[in-house]
Amino acid sequence: MAEEKLKAIVLRAVPFKDRQSILTLLSEEKGIVSMIVKGLSKSRPHLIACINPLCQAEFIYTEGRSDLLKCVEASVIDTHFALREKYSFLEQGLQLAKILLESQYPGKSTPALYALFSCFLKQIPSFREALPTLSSSFLLKLLKHEGLLLLDATCSACLELKEIHVYGGDMYCKRHAPVGSFSFSEMEWKILELLAQAKSFEALRQTSLENAFREKIELYFQSRMRQV
Repeated sequence: MAEEKLKAIVLRAVPFKDRQSILTLLSEEKGIVSMIVKGLSKSRPHLIACINPLCQAEFIYTEGRSDLLKCVEASVIDTHFALREKYSFLEQGLQLAKILLESQYPGKSTPALYALFSCFLKQIPSFREALPTLSSSFLLKLLKHEGLLLLDATCSACLELKEIHVYGGDMYCKRHAPVGSFSFSEMEWKILELLAQAKSFEALRQTSLENAFREKIELYFQSRMRQV
């Protein structure tokens, strides 16, 4: 079998048999893939480092008869060691990984999402008390990446909009809002747009979110992903 290279971030690592591990990776070239790594031992510390969750590495692999790729060799690109300085940092990184595991289909090439995830992981240690803002921004940017977030604030029924109600991928005014829609005040919607479109992490650090608003964003994210 021909050997190929893959840049990827470890989303999950599951021990398998003796000195083996099955990884779920977010790769630049192939999206979500699974890979088995054999021969883990103290004599190969670089390989052990590459299977740590949230590690970014380059894997050399071969393909078999199944979808499970077989690792031949690996080298670390970034261990994201700073995420292990505080439990809250590591917890946030793993939470973002969990979101990707639950929302992405295997084998779908997503270079933009790979870049987004990598960038957000590097920013976690600098956010400290503003981690909820970073997390909410990631959810909204992920919805935007998937084409599931419409930011044109115009009612789908009458083209007017004062109080914003969102149902599925459409927006409505209060008069035409379907039952079960999510309502946002004008101020909340401006903050939501900032979180979804911000090109500067400094702008996110300066944005604080009330718990109720953050929970509303999480619920909306979950409802949109269930509809896919």
